[in-house]
Amino acid sequence: MKVLPQTVKFDADLLTKYDRPLPRYTSYPPATELKEDFAEIDFKAAIALR
Repeated sequence: MKVLPQTVKFDADLLTKYDRPLPRYTSYPPATELKEDFAEIDFKAAIALR
């Protein structure tokens, strides 16, 4: 197998444009949406809608 060298080119203007602090995305749904009273019947109803 032959490995081809690759050169990565960066657009400095694009990097500057998007160099902003953002909220972290860690999971979906977010933990604030999780509930302890979500029963098996709720799960089955939710997936039946898909």
